[in-house]
Amino acid sequence: MRRRGSFSEQRERRRRLLNAIGLAFILLLAYELVSGALVAPLAVASRSMAPGLEPGDLVLVSTLAYGGRLEPLGLRLPGAREPGRGDIALVEAPWSERPSTLTLAADALLRLVTFQRVSLTGRSAGVADRALKRIIALPGDRLYAEDGVFYVKVPGAGHFLTEFEVSGRVYELGATSAPEGWSDELPLSDSYPEITLGPDEYFLVGDDRAASADSRVWGPVGRERLLGRVSFRYWPFDRFGRP
Repeated sequence: MRRRGSFSEQRERRRRLLNAIGLAFILLLAYELVSGALVAPLAVASRSMAPGLEPGDLVLVSTLAYGGRLEPLGLRLPGAREPGRGDIALVEAPWSERPSTLTLAADALLRLVTFQRVSLTGRSAGVADRALKRIIALPGDRLYAEDGVFYVKVPGAGHFLTEFEVSGRVYELGATSAPEGWSDELPLSDSYPEITLGPDEYFLVGDDRAASADSRVWGPVGRERLLGRVSFRYWPFDRFGRP
């Protein structure tokens, strides 16, 4: 006959279970505080930022840079700096909607235990609603593109400069080419008409221009859509460092 545990044994098992649940909650809360307010790991899933960032690269995104967001609470913290030209930013696409608090909490737990590989909301680099893109122009800038390169005129400047000159950053553009016969009037071409950004508008594009859906398709995005700045790549080890 199967022996039932004593009351003290049952109470000890319940205590251990409650301790395990409490520890998991504390770890989840700590993870959300760190990733939402300081720094978050991210897996690159698309070629839009190649060759600087390739699919499979693992990077750290500084959420502190532009102001962290504590997703389950719906809070936005003040940033350590303003977004800059040439930054690689984690951007939230204009059409994306914020999931419910319960969904965000469950998603945070799932992402924690799967090391960012699985998400209820599909939130990882390369999916439709969030992606890594380079900030080309800031509020008040005028810009246009020719032969795949953007030219920017900052407020008060007398003439346009290339995106590299304006940002002071050195980066290589991707090698993907538009299909033969792809006209300048079509999306993701090598040209883009001149526009002037509004007071809360940022223009972001991928480095591999023909392989990136970005502000050329979405249009400029607001400051609240910029979630963080890529600080450095930690995998693979042979390319460790700032991308």
